[in-house]
Amino acid sequence: PFSVSPGPDVYSLSFNEDGQFLAASYSDSEVRVFSVAKGTVAYRFQINAKRAPATMIRFRPDPEGKKNVVLVGGANGELQLWHVTSKRCIYKTVEICDTTQEPNAIYAADYQRNGKFLATAGMDTAVRVYDEVKHTVVQAFQTDEVQGIR
Repeated sequence: PFSVSPGPDVYSLSFNEDGQFLAASYSDSEVRVFSVAKGTVAYRFQINAKRAPATMIRFRPDPEGKKNVVLVGGANGELQLWHVTSKRCIYKTVEICDTTQEPNAIYAADYQRNGKFLATAGMDTAVRVYDEVKHTVVQAFQTDEVQGIR
């Protein structure tokens, strides 16, 4: 069992593939990775200096043995890949809203099962699909494209 003391809000959770770790993203921009077996914090790191909330987190599938990498999205539009056990950011970009050209707060993301693609959704209501290797948007869906479908 986990004991969570009062503190910042938890926005998102993700288990790694073997269930050894549970990652949590927090309103104070911190990521905590719990050891499921021990029920304790195994790793923790801050995703940005301005303390913008870490609004979502997902473990990247590791079909090629690249273990313990998490995708973290922030209220400031940042998408970051972190290697958990070394606590190092290995990639960072800012998702930009197409209409306002401002950073797009990231609310949700998920990986395709093989890890080759990931999708994000945020404040601008667009869904973007990224090539995970090239870090480029390969498809984008706008809200107005699906209006009227019930």
